[in-house]
Amino acid sequence: SFCLAYDAVSTVIPGNTTLAQLESNLKSASNNLPKELVEELEAFYHKNVKDLKLPW
Repeated sequence: SFCLAYDAVSTVIPGNTTLAQLESNLKSASNNLPKELVEELEAFYHKNVKDLKLPW
C-alpha cells in the first residue's frame, strides 16, 4: 500500500512465492493508507534515513 500511495509509482513488483502471499498482496493493494500515516512515514524518512547514503 505504501508504494501505491504515490502517483509517481505506476508498477509494484511483489515477490510472491505462495498463493497465500499473492492473495495477501492483492488484498493490501486495494487498501489506501491514511494521508496522515503517509506524511508521518515521509517525515521519518527525511529525518532518519535520507542522509544515511544507503546503497539503494
